[in-house]
Amino acid sequence: MTARTIVVAALALLAALATLYTALQLATVEAPRTGAASPSVQESAGGLFEVKIHVTRGNGSTTVRLGPVSFSRPTEVAFRVLVKADPDVAFRLSGALLLEGQKKYSVLMPCMAAHGFPCYRVQVVIPGYDQPVLVMPGTYNASLDVAWESSGDATLTLVIVAVNETGKPLPTQGQPEAPGNETTSPGSPPAVLPCGAGAGTDRLPEPPGMPWPVPRDGNSSCFVARLHMTQGNGSARLSLGVVNFSRPTEAVFELFASASPDVAYTLSGTVYLYGPERYVVHMPCAVSHGLPCYRVLAVIPGYDAPIVVRPGVYNVSLHLAWESAWDSTLTVALVIVTDTGKKPLTATP
Repeated sequence: MTARTIVVAALALLAALATLYTALQLATVEAPRTGAASPSVQESAGGLFEVKIHVTRGNGSTTVRLGPVSFSRPTEVAFRVLVKADPDVAFRLSGALLLEGQKKYSVLMPCMAAHGFPCYRVQVVIPGYDQPVLVMPGTYNASLDVAWESSGDATLTLVIVAVNETGKPLPTQGQPEAPGNETTSPGSPPAVLPCGAGAGTDRLPEPPGMPWPVPRDGNSSCFVARLHMTQGNGSARLSLGVVNFSRPTEAVFELFASASPDVAYTLSGTVYLYGPERYVVHMPCAVSHGLPCYRVLAVIPGYDAPIVVRPGVYNVSLHLAWESAWDSTLTVALVIVTDTGKKPLTATP
């Protein structure tokens, strides 16, 4: 073999290797991540952003860069994700919303939507998801991490909604309330009925079908509310009324609930008192029927042990978060128990 032949053969081999290397590089660049989606982001008429993602069969995840969101003042806000999907596809979604600006906020969203699959989460109140979190003024870049399990390939539409402490969309958005859906909407507006201490009151008769006695011993006050609990995970914010503490008072807050015995559900709550002072009482795993519910085994002031409330008139609101096997009408009672032998609370609608 001549030297010329050897050189030609070597050049041909190098050319072949170069072609193979280029092909491998292109394959590496163009191949998508396993389980990745190709999101499409646009402004939403009912929320902050509307996102379309493609989920694949099995498990997968993706990160969607949503865009900027601005807050003109310190704002208490919670975030929701409403999901529209093909009803023939079973799925469950969890995620996390990240806001990055002069400060950084990360909001975990376990079991933010489920259809056809069970979805279990630790029933602790999550700031920014189950209850509002205070966001300082500024412009933030928002992104959403989404993890799924799906029975098949599907395109999901996610609407990211921000609501303030009253349960209404933020005034800065200028949008009507976001439409509900079967997996996350709180359902129809609740009917709130105050029940006071002492027999003979005409505020509230014993609620029909209530499996517990409403305390009427002069040492407690309560509010009863009825609302529609939707299948899957959901939440609702109830403005209950006003309580008047005439003196410094030790108080414990208790939550009771009644639903159809055929419905398995868990219920957690957070009580807010707004007045001369502000009090927040978390009530994880307040009620559980037919579904497991897990909470951190730590003493929670106002729930597991009394807190001292300063005198004054307070507006009372209750935030409820649930997981339910079916749609159902739920009756809940928030009971405020005060120290025995002292002047009772007074409740007004």
